[in-house]
Amino acid sequence: MIRTVIFDIGMVLVYFRWRELYAQLGFAGEKFERIAKATVQNPWWNEFDKGGITVEEIVDKYAESAPEYKDDIAKIYDHKDEFVVLYE
Repeated sequence: MIRTVIFDIGMVLVYFRWRELYAQLGFAGEKFERIAKATVQNPWWNEFDKGGITVEEIVDKYAESAPEYKDDIAKIYDHKDEFVVLYE
């Protein structure tokens, strides 16, 4: 009997297009690198992915790594539905 099914969603069922989204939001060069390190390359990213942290909490956590970009980091979550594209 199968009791548990685990899906690996990112880059398996959907394309995780964070680089494209960040560029679309106007993040380039050093700003792009700093925001990437503060968000998708930050260990807090996985904690948020688990669903136990609110958007407000995660923005605050990310901003600890790049406080000068807190408004830009918050803007990312206005576009959170654009992070992934379903593979056909």
